[in-house]
Amino acid sequence: MTRSPRQRSAPELRDGGRSPDDVAVAYVAPADDGVPDALSREGFAVAVHDVPPADPTAVDCLVSVHDPPAVDAAALAADAAAAGVPFLLYDDAPPETVARVLDADGDHLSPTADDGDRRVLRAGVRRAVERARERRDYELKRRVIEQSPVGVTIAEADGDQPLVYANSGFETMTGYRAADVLGRNCRFLQGPETDESTVGELREAIERGERVAVDLLNYRRDGTPFWNHLDVAPIRDAEGEVTHYFGFQKDITERKELERDLRRRNDRLDRFADVVSHDLRNPLNVAVGNLDLAREAGDEESLDAVGAALDRMDALIESVLAVAREGTAVEDPEPVDLAAVAEAAWATAGPSDGDAVIDADLGTVEGDPDRVRSLFENLFRNVADHGGERPVVRVESTRAGFAVEDDGPGIPPEDRDSVFEWGVTEDGTGIGLAVVDAVAEAHGWVVTVGDGRAGGARFAFDLAPDRTVA
Repeated sequence: MTRSPRQRSAPELRDGGRSPDDVAVAYVAPADDGVPDALSREGFAVAVHDVPPADPTAVDCLVSVHDPPAVDAAALAADAAAAGVPFLLYDDAPPETVARVLDADGDHLSPTADDGDRRVLRAGVRRAVERARERRDYELKRRVIEQSPVGVTIAEADGDQPLVYANSGFETMTGYRAADVLGRNCRFLQGPETDESTVGELREAIERGERVAVDLLNYRRDGTPFWNHLDVAPIRDAEGEVTHYFGFQKDITERKELERDLRRRNDRLDRFADVVSHDLRNPLNVAVGNLDLAREAGDEESLDAVGAALDRMDALIESVLAVAREGTAVEDPEPVDLAAVAEAAWATAGPSDGDAVIDADLGTVEGDPDRVRSLFENLFRNVADHGGERPVVRVESTRAGFAVEDDGPGIPPEDRDSVFEWGVTEDGTGIGLAVVDAVAEAHGWVVTVGDGRAGGARFAFDLAPDRTVA
């Protein structure tokens, strides 16, 4: 051992890859009194100083005598406390000095109360170091929990499981200050749309003292809902009894929205598969019927009709596949002449015994011409299926956009809320009206159904401000 400078550098003494059992000690005394040898026999790494070290954080513990003016134990204890290093006064110092050391969170041992091998001192140093390490470990864990970006809560197991702790992540996530929620059960986060069955699952697991994880719709202090992934685990004492519950809470609203969008997209893909089979039915029937006629009579006009129907089928397939890949929104709109598209749709899908009155001044819209044509075709096909004999269909301009109405039996008011739903059988309103709603949504339009002037159904299309009729 040597005196100042220390035996090792500061990083080597305190952080040099030692095991938890290794302890670096700085002993401050003007004379060699055998203490360093006794500490070394305990396995401590000892550095001896004539005067207080400049950096007390380099060691795990400071042991000192009181020998003013060179060594002021009370001042050294205060410096050690500020550095978070345990301090032990090993001297029969004056009572006022001992009191100041104790006030600085230091310890005091009297050499006269120790044996020749300094066993009390060695045990005191190890005990002080262990307490300091426990404090540092506790403080680190406290900071980790407090500064965690997710919500952390601790609730008592007894009674109504009141909260006894909530970290800053919980405050940020919920908008509630910790001081305002302590003593309350966490159910104050629940609201009108919180699923009671999920709450019941959570409650039952807590009553059984089991860990449970659920996704729960909760509400922030300002009333806005958010999805909370709540993981609750019991905390047990040495006897295995549950004393508290630890809650880990994470805002997963964005994930839930992505899952919802994915489900909607998958539903949309399924729907467009139905659209393919549904919208291809009419041109396919036209193609097959005219092909039979052409084969019988060698009719070139019928063959041309077959070709046109097949071309229409190909266009429908391309349009539907594009929508399935890109979602509902129209990505590259172009001017669409509503009257011309409606005339073409009537020629393909209108009932052969019906009449269409189509305003010539319907104007143009920005959209996808194939999908707009599909919209009209499905409306006309609905008339063909349900309009009775010699139906009349009117397509007219309105202040908000345009409307299509017929003189058929109409749609009862009690069915109008579900008229555009997917999966309705052909005996009802059919899949065609669901296609109409989907195409309208893709263009940013709103479609409503009401009564026509002749008692039939009227489908009115309100165009969004940036989709106005020319």
